[in-house]
Amino acid sequence: MPTSTVSRAVARLEESVGVRLLQRTTRNLSVTSEGLAFHQRVAPLVVSLRDATRNLGAGGQGARGLAPVTAPNDIGSAFLSEEIVKFVDRYPSCTWS
Repeated sequence: MPTSTVSRAVARLEESVGVRLLQRTTRNLSVTSEGLAFHQRVAPLVVSLRDATRNLGAGGQGARGLAPVTAPNDIGSAFLSEEIVKFVDRYPSCTWS
């Protein structure tokens, strides 16, 4: 994700909650005390939401079947191999061609 996209998202979040979550300088980025407190409250909720969505998919159909991937060998091995391993771990009912 581009840095500018993350920066805009953080700025919108800061505007929404009404506090600065990150202290920015030209050379440094650090979390404010408010940002740390916010993270400590929200992080468990994000984990819970991820678990709920994963479990929801496991109880239903989920992804399965043939997943064809077309890419040059060098691109596939350099950029896709790690993502394919993650995908197979998450969706073991899929096969690759």
